[in-house]
Amino acid sequence: MTPVFEKERPTSLSLENPPLTSTQAKPLSATNTLYSNCTTCQDTCELPDGGKMNCNVPHSCVCPQRDGFPTKGEESVPQMDCRCFLQDEGVVITGELHTTPNCSKGCECRANRLVCSTLKCSENTTCDVREGVGCCYCVEGCCHYREMCLHFEDCLDLFNANFTESGIYTIKPLNWPGTPFKVYCNMTDGGGWTVFQRRLDHSVNFYRNWMSYKEGFGSRDHEHWLGNEIIFYLTNQKTYQLRIDFVAPNGNPSYAKYDLFRIANESNNYMLIGVGRYTKPSVTFSRTGYRDNLLYHIYQSFSTYDRDHDSNVKGNCAIEFHSAWWFKSCRHCDLNAANIHWGLLPGGSHNIKYTEMKLRPG
Repeated sequence: MTPVFEKERPTSLSLENPPLTSTQAKPLSATNTLYSNCTTCQDTCELPDGGKMNCNVPHSCVCPQRDGFPTKGEESVPQMDCRCFLQDEGVVITGELHTTPNCSKGCECRANRLVCSTLKCSENTTCDVREGVGCCYCVEGCCHYREMCLHFEDCLDLFNANFTESGIYTIKPLNWPGTPFKVYCNMTDGGGWTVFQRRLDHSVNFYRNWMSYKEGFGSRDHEHWLGNEIIFYLTNQKTYQLRIDFVAPNGNPSYAKYDLFRIANESNNYMLIGVGRYTKPSVTFSRTGYRDNLLYHIYQSFSTYDRDHDSNVKGNCAIEFHSAWWFKSCRHCDLNAANIHWGLLPGGSHNIKYTEMKLRPG
């Protein structure tokens, strides 16, 4: 990615030297090269390391071809192209910015004058040495856009930046107060789906308390709940659609889609405040009464065994089903239960083998 800097305190350093005779020639760097007046040179000129160079540009001073130096022809370039010389680094070519390995200083060649400025890496960048050059590069989870490093806000940002393989990536939603975090991006079905729940083998216990569901748990590439706090920030930065994939007890795969999904903040108990139009699933449900299972739970607060917010006057739905969900009284669907449930799912509504809930901007 393109380096990004903030410049401070420009200074100008001139390395223009008066012409020297060959007897006056002295090194600019003990290990690099020297200037000499080639009008008085013999066929060769001495180098500081004892080597020889050809004075093949009459009536001008030359610098030898060495690592880090520009070249014209085979062995040398005119002195006018060598005046922007940086100690221990070589010649800075006009139009290019040379930075120190720790990104503390940058130098440019302007009209044969070496102009240097102190630098610091801008927001969302870090100094790194790549191919021997220190530059400020965008940190993980950022993309370079209009001379700035911006965070990927969700998996669709990553997909649009040509990260098209499903896997774990780093994002930071808009207004998220914490540091960037890892998510699993599902790049199928048009790409850009941010996964916030997955069940596949019951290796992770989903019967957990309020704080655990707030912060999230499990492994991003396996069974997990991303965390209600993250889900809140995700679903409130843009308009998101929801896709839920299932594998029924009989092994049949299917899915359901909603064109809107949004939850409230913790002060409002992560209430399910947005459930959009239920789009046609990949299979036809056997009856129509409860086909739109999630809509039943709209405007319900999230409940766990230690925080009962359901409307069931007879008990605690989270305790009854060993789960945590947007319970009403109690459920038409519950994908966090010990026995995963989605009402009237073809192939079996209970003990569903696999679920994956994911979001993408609509």
